[in-house]
Amino acid sequence: MFLFSNNLSAQNLFQNADFEDYYGCPTGIGQFDSLKNWISVMPNPDYFNCNASVYPFFIDSNAFSEFGFVGIGADPNPLGPVEAFGQNLQYPLVANKEYKFSFYSKIPLSGIGSDTCSSVSIYGFKNYMPKDTLSFHHISELSTAKFLGSSHKIQNSSWMHYEIIFNTSDTLLYFAITVTKDNLCKVYFLIDSVSLTINNTDHILELGENNLSISPNPNAGIFNINLPNIKYQHLQFAIVNAIGQLVKTVNDNNSKLNHELDCKELPNGLYNLIVKADGMPLHTTKFIIHR
Repeated sequence: MFLFSNNLSAQNLFQNADFEDYYGCPTGIGQFDSLKNWISVMPNPDYFNCNASVYPFFIDSNAFSEFGFVGIGADPNPLGPVEAFGQNLQYPLVANKEYKFSFYSKIPLSGIGSDTCSSVSIYGFKNYMPKDTLSFHHISELSTAKFLGSSHKIQNSSWMHYEIIFNTSDTLLYFAITVTKDNLCKVYFLIDSVSLTINNTDHILELGENNLSISPNPNAGIFNINLPNIKYQHLQFAIVNAIGQLVKTVNDNNSKLNHELDCKELPNGLYNLIVKADGMPLHTTKFIIHR
């Protein structure tokens, strides 16, 4: 069956949103690669977990929830890179929809980066997001980065809740978090419990697990998608490869049960199929092209 609900609006598009999943306990500052699903966009964010008290520099700080949290900083003198981190979203951001990014943040009680002159900014990327780039001072200098919004200034040494409401004019697969470029000072933010959801959405159609099928799967590049008899004005199939790149989109304005996709131009491999109706993601499933 299919359900009309607002569950999708509350679904967090981030994976590992509380920073609790890791490959191994970090033993000092940095070591962002210990954190699952997230990547360092501009070096070097800090990852904290297991027991924050092992880091004398942040002896005053503990996570907002559980043990995992992230630290990012900016130091305009010298002009090194302003730290940033992000991830490939579970579902892409789509045009003409309003989203809400919320998080908890604080500054250290004392020491380096305790200024209160700046805030958190967020950016999106369409097809590719760099890793540990040293070519630029700030993520906004990358031509592919789409500015989405900034928070209020982070001024409290206790955990506080912040929100950024935004929309985008394009489909974005990647999302990054950094320090706001304007009025940069020597600042350091701790961040925890992030979420990214659709804002103020009612009656979103959500497909059940058994309502979408691909056949054949694996296939040689041509396959059928079987959907329930739903009502929509515009249907889109987005195909994302194994490294998160959007490689093909197909639009269909006809309400029908069966849709044939021709993807013969794509190489062999594993892909994600994202089905969207009227711009809203409904379902994601995997398929394999093998000849």
